[in-house]
Amino acid sequence: MPTKNKPPFFLPYQLRWLNDNSKVKIWEKSRRIGATYVQSYEDVRDCVKRTVPAVWFSSADESAAREYIDYCKIWANLFNVAAKDLGEQVLDKEKDVKAYVIAFSNGTKIHALSSNPKGFRSKGGKVVLDEFAFHNNPAELWKAARPCITWGYPLRILSTHNGQSCLYYRFLDQVEKGKLNWSHHKTPIQLAVDEV
Repeated sequence: MPTKNKPPFFLPYQLRWLNDNSKVKIWEKSRRIGATYVQSYEDVRDCVKRTVPAVWFSSADESAAREYIDYCKIWANLFNVAAKDLGEQVLDKEKDVKAYVIAFSNGTKIHALSSNPKGFRSKGGKVVLDEFAFHNNPAELWKAARPCITWGYPLRILSTHNGQSCLYYRFLDQVEKGKLNWSHHKTPIQLAVDEV
């Protein structure tokens, strides 16, 4: 049973992420610590409050996108808002770009895409790149997704490590050297276990 000092849904490191309202956040994380879980809450909250017109979420594979949408449905119920799971939608038939979509009664939508960079072309809104280090072509994904936030929408990058030659590692290196002014969260497995 939740107590006054212990929130019912999130652990301390998840709350630090959730309570950080920076425009750009990057999370250097361990596996299966509930990062996508808390990110899905933030995204539903942003749609419910209409702080973003849409969320464009991409993970390394289709099963992760579906899991994210399932989390979003849980939060929509918690917020007690009308949300319709539109299932898989074709965004671009010629390029075989599909997304799982949830539409809220206020007109906002959450789109969960595969790692196909073409899915971000000509889109606008909040961008979430989950397991960014494991996308097939992170440079092309970044090139396509970055313009989506041009009008000041938030950007979230969450990932575990995948060596030092990937774009995710270069982003972290630039953040640590002060070359990128992004909010940096770091949750090694030891910290995650300590905060359970």
